[in-house]
Amino acid sequence: NKEVKFLKIINKQSNESIEINSQFIAFYPELDEVRAEKVRSDIYKHVAKKSDVYLRTSLDNIGLATTSILKSDLRGTASLLYYSLHKAVNGFMYHYFNRKLKIEDYKIDINEVEHFTSAIYYKLSKNNFEYKHELNSDNYVDILCDNKVKSVNPYSILYYISNGDLFQEINEGLFQYIRFLAKQLFELDLESEKTITELKKFKQVFMEDRGEGKPQKQIDEVKAAISDCLIRYYEGTENNELFLLFALSLRLYLLRQTADYDFDFEVETSTREMSLLMNIVKSFVKIGDSYVRDESRDIDMDLKKSINEGSDIADDYNNLGHVDELTKETYYHVDSNFEPLISNDINVTYFMTALHLDFYFSHQKSLETLNLMGTITNR
Repeated sequence: NKEVKFLKIINKQSNESIEINSQFIAFYPELDEVRAEKVRSDIYKHVAKKSDVYLRTSLDNIGLATTSILKSDLRGTASLLYYSLHKAVNGFMYHYFNRKLKIEDYKIDINEVEHFTSAIYYKLSKNNFEYKHELNSDNYVDILCDNKVKSVNPYSILYYISNGDLFQEINEGLFQYIRFLAKQLFELDLESEKTITELKKFKQVFMEDRGEGKPQKQIDEVKAAISDCLIRYYEGTENNELFLLFALSLRLYLLRQTADYDFDFEVETSTREMSLLMNIVKSFVKIGDSYVRDESRDIDMDLKKSINEGSDIADDYNNLGHVDELTKETYYHVDSNFEPLISNDINVTYFMTALHLDFYFSHQKSLETLNLMGTITNR
């Protein structure tokens, strides 16, 4: 088979063609703005993966957060870091659905990942974070979504998308931050033998007050959820490293919320905490993004190989024009004057090979002839 590096589809009845290669998709005749936008939207639905869009946004937020912390803008840093983490989890989720569950984006029947609230955490803790079923294309909505709008439980999806390699890479920075957080919130040293006992006392008092209907501050609800995370980590709960990531996510979401309205926000946190959060979120996003891109690159290489090794589809289309039965030569007739001047806003190289032009011919028909030949490419 002859090597093919482009695919051209021609509709001879309507005189339209589409050319697809590794660099662009070309349409003839040229699409108007309205139709071009509709086609672009349809292509993105199948080609531009949601995982890529979310991860690009996440990486952009990391860059903006770096600028904010250099300006000592702790409120802006907290917000950008949280949304970087949240967008990254969405990106990893869509990649997981595409690769592991074999579901294309347009078939995924869910909305975004919910936020890392303490309320959602407490709801899961009642079931002791038990995940008895593997996800598949039939049950993923029932397992991951708790409401009618089909928003994904953030803690549940982290359970399914996280892996040992990721935690091996971020473990040192993550534990360093958790050590800082325990000191900040509970005035506890994680290496102390009394740590678990003190955390259980704090949680017990909070749950008793909550059971009696006493009003609870948001910060205390989050602190109690974080204490539960640390207890589960130290007691060796299954996938216990995941609870350190839960604790970080709970804290970062609280900081993102209080950054909007808390007058004493700068007192509640510090440049030190933001720096630690920056380190771990940046590592989490970049390591995960690298993992996703490595897998996507393998897919792209396989696809490109299959295209280049495919049959010469373009040769299946007959050239348009009149074929002289005696010489078997193909002639293309055009019947109006060529435009006297060709001008473009961009640099374009015009070239024709062994093409005889009659004295009267149409510029538009020349372009049509070239675009409706299977062996001519828009390159």
